[in-house]
Amino acid sequence: MGGALLLVIPMVAFLVRGETISIIGAGSLGSAVIDALYSNGHRKIIATRRDEEKLKSLAQKYSGIGTTTDNKQAAEHSDVVVLAVKPKLIEDVATEISVYSKDKLVISLAAAKSINELEQYFSKSRVARVMTGIFVRDEIAAYTLGKNCVKEDEEVVQYIFSSNIGEVEEEHLAGRTFIACDLGLMAKEAGAKISVLVDSGMNEKDAAMFYSGTLRALAKGIESGQSCDEIYDSVAGPGSFTNDLYKSMVKKGHFDLLVRLVDDTVKKLK
Repeated sequence: MGGALLLVIPMVAFLVRGETISIIGAGSLGSAVIDALYSNGHRKIIATRRDEEKLKSLAQKYSGIGTTTDNKQAAEHSDVVVLAVKPKLIEDVATEISVYSKDKLVISLAAAKSINELEQYFSKSRVARVMTGIFVRDEIAAYTLGKNCVKEDEEVVQYIFSSNIGEVEEEHLAGRTFIACDLGLMAKEAGAKISVLVDSGMNEKDAAMFYSGTLRALAKGIESGQSCDEIYDSVAGPGSFTNDLYKSMVKKGHFDLLVRLVDDTVKKLK
C-alpha cells in the first residue's frame, strides 16, 4: 500500500450517508457489503438479486433498505453502484445497466476484470476496483481507481469499505484476491484438524474454541509487527513437536506445493 491505511474523515461520512448505494448481486459478498454499510449507520441501500425470497430475507434483516430483482431500476435510482456479481457476469450486467450508471461511480468487486475492461463496459461512468474478503467489516480491503475518478470517489470507496482499506497498484489486487480465497482454504484446513481432534476424544466445541483463540493470537502477533518466522521460532524450539512437524512437512513437499499454488493462482488472477 505504500503507507498507512486511510481514515475516512467525519465530514465525508456525513456527505456520503445521504447517497443511495446500490449493491448489484446481493449474494454472499454483496450481502457482506450491505452488512458493513448498515452497521455503519447507512440506510440508503438498494440490493438486487434474482431470488425474491432471498431479497425478502435481506429486507427483514436490514430494515429500511430497498430490494429489487431489477438491476436497471437499482442503478437508475442510486448515486453509487457496487457490482458484486461473478466475473463472468460483469459484461452482461454492464450491458444491462451502463446507461443508468452514466456519470456515476461504479465499484467492481469482481476478480480478474481489469480497470481497462470496466472502463470499456462503463464508458460514461467512473470506475474503481475493490478486493476484499467475505467478512467485509473486519477485513482490510484493497482498491484501485480508474483514470476518470476524482477525490470524492476515493472517499466514497473508503466510506463503504471502512477505514481498513488501502490503495494499491492494480496488479497487486490479484494478491489480495488470493488472500480472500485463502480464507476459505484456511477454514477447511482448520476444520480438518478440528475433526481429527474430535476423533481423538476432544469435545468439538472446545476444539473449535481453542483453535479460534490460537488464530486470533496469530493475527495479533502479525499485526504487532512480528514476522511469521519470528512467531514460528517462538513456538518451535529445538527438539519440539512443532519443529519435528515442520521438518516432516518440508520433507513431504508441503510448502513447495503451497508456494506453487499461490504463485499459479495469483498469475491467473492478474
